[in-house]
Amino acid sequence: MANRPTRDLLEEAKRAAGERDWPLAARLFKDLASAEPDIPANWHNLALAEMKAGLAVPMGPLRRAVLLRPCEPNYLNNLLVSAGGEARQKLLERLLVLDPAHVRALVDLAFLRRRAGRNSDSGRLARMAHLVEPGMPDGLARTVQALISAGDAGRARAVYHRYLLLDPEDRLGLGRDLARAGLLETDQAMSPSFVAGVFDGYAATFDTHLTDTLRYVGHEVLARMLRDLGVGKAARAVDLGCGSGLSGLELRRYAAHLTGVDLSERMLERARARGIYDALHRAEIVAWLEADSAVYDIAVAADVTSYLGDLGPFFLSISPRLSPGGVLAMTVHEQEADGFGLVMGETYSHSQSHVAAAAGAAGLRIRATERGAMREENKKPLPTLFLVLEKT
Repeated sequence: MANRPTRDLLEEAKRAAGERDWPLAARLFKDLASAEPDIPANWHNLALAEMKAGLAVPMGPLRRAVLLRPCEPNYLNNLLVSAGGEARQKLLERLLVLDPAHVRALVDLAFLRRRAGRNSDSGRLARMAHLVEPGMPDGLARTVQALISAGDAGRARAVYHRYLLLDPEDRLGLGRDLARAGLLETDQAMSPSFVAGVFDGYAATFDTHLTDTLRYVGHEVLARMLRDLGVGKAARAVDLGCGSGLSGLELRRYAAHLTGVDLSERMLERARARGIYDALHRAEIVAWLEADSAVYDIAVAADVTSYLGDLGPFFLSISPRLSPGGVLAMTVHEQEADGFGLVMGETYSHSQSHVAAAAGAAGLRIRATERGAMREENKKPLPTLFLVLEKT
């Protein structure tokens, strides 16, 4: 391709990008950047195409574009994707000098200021973002976070209700910040839309990060417990919160028909690619179970309760969907205090007494229990209850 006219290369690269053939677009923009290395747009377009193709963050092309045109806000904005720490803060400050009304830079810098304890600056930047683009929830969300950090609970609640008018589904997960500060009921902390967004963004690296970095073994322990209990092949099984299908790989051997349910469309795409599920559904699991009419002999919920809060509604929804003697294999991040709560403000943990009481009220008895760690959190084993429950 080196001898082809650059005009032809550019047209072909644009056509590939328009057709969303990002691997081809990346190859063509790379040839174009090699042919005309002094044109910053070539490097910037190469970086964008590589990111869209799911490749590692292309720091080299991004830096090259910025070096060639240091005063272009869009180039700086995309370089921010992988910048962290002090470098990110300096890039944001520089971006705001070039474009004082850059909403995303205002919002991101407000977050960094809040994390550094500069709540006054954080609130000012967040309010500026909201003034520039009143229909963007992020500005109000950062304002709420700054007010929480400053201890102004009354104003935080008031702005939170304004934020919900713009984002009723709380896709940014602001409810978790309020619950952590004691300004919202704990079981209202995480909306389904927020959880779905988290895992949509996590899908591309989910399997390797979970198993290699976090050393996740939850699906393997539950499968072994089912074997130890002599659970045989079932007519129907359901994988609740199936994610990319790690549990499904273990569950498939037990089921003539296997269904998966998850909130994240990106996760379901990866599960679908495994070819192990007979049916996949994008839904919040409690609502889906309440609407479903099928009966299952085996259900699995691996690392799902971390996003559910009160387990009462979950058990009441799964119980009617289990056949008599049907089993539910599940993990629970265990806490010593009775009830349930937010762990370091991030996900839910539950006590064994809460699990037993909520399950018993739904007609489920605990058939087997083990303690261990389904994965690591901050490089430490995560205290976990592995349970198999049976419908009485």
